[in-house]
Amino acid sequence: MPTLKVAGLEKPIAIESIVWIEGDGNYARLHFTTGQFYLAAHTLNWFKKQLSGFIRIHKSVLINPAHVVQFAQTKAKEAQVFMSTGSSLDIARRRIGEVRTMLGMPPFEAHSFLLIDPGSQQNKDQTINFR
Repeated sequence: MPTLKVAGLEKPIAIESIVWIEGDGNYARLHFTTGQFYLAAHTLNWFKKQLSGFIRIHKSVLINPAHVVQFAQTKAKEAQVFMSTGSSLDIARRRIGEVRTMLGMPPFEAHSFLLIDPGSQQNKDQTINFR
């Protein structure tokens, strides 16, 4: 079981027990499977370098993809991940595509809309896909 040594803790942390990490300046709050958290004196960038499999979903959040239970994207620019602990985390708009790829998901497919002009029968068969 891979572990991570964090300053201030006597024992190394089992990486699989980390659900997500929240950055706060020169500190980071590690959220664990137990529901507990630990405030570490390391930056989020330090954790990103140490935990190569974690995904940055926001400028202040890293997630462990092993604990993602659901990905929800309601619009092209709005998405969230739901974690095994019940936490829901917003994904930054500019990171949605990258997060989808890293989670092994296909690109977002927007809904198709049927254009209907009440005064014309010919427009009823036109479909436009918005991306």
